[in-house]
Amino acid sequence: MSIKIVLILLGLSLAYTISPIVIALIASEVGYLSGCESSGVELECPGSPWLTSVVTTMTDGRVYAYFTIPTGVALSGILGLALIILVIYRVFR
Repeated sequence: MSIKIVLILLGLSLAYTISPIVIALIASEVGYLSGCESSGVELECPGSPWLTSVVTTMTDGRVYAYFTIPTGVALSGILGLALIILVIYRVFR
């Protein structure tokens, strides 16, 4: 396996790991900039029900972080170990 492929996979793994958190933060900022108000577990945007559903769905996506963070960290660790083994193999070959 090429070092470039492992680095690309490692980057994708890290993006997979942090994506739910980034999406929730973006949704919070969009809601804040649009004047949405928090009511319970959802954000209410006066005058635009579609924005209410989009922002609420995006902020609820943080629940997926409970799955993506542990699996992403495990995958990143495995790929990091593979990268170290490849580099050591190439140095001592």
